[in-house]
Amino acid sequence: MRSDVETDWKKNWRWRSTGTKTCAKTLGEVGQYVTELLVLVSQSGGAVAYLVFIGQNLRTLLSTTKITIPSFMFGLLLTAEIVLS
Repeated sequence: MRSDVETDWKKNWRWRSTGTKTCAKTLGEVGQYVTELLVLVSQSGGAVAYLVFIGQNLRTLLSTTKITIPSFMFGLLLTAEIVLS
């Protein structure tokens, strides 16, 4: 019996379906949508906080050195273009 359950689990397992099935069973369809919305909001908040952190670090870096913002952006884009070519 256990091997049948493990086989079904391995065959049908996906990241999204694992949480969705559990959430749908316990909280219902409305709870499932609320949970997905809250996950989206929290992930978006984390991404925005990370972008603000990077921006503050770049501002600190550029203010302590004599590199201008246009020359920094040119160097950054040039490096990215060389790496991607």
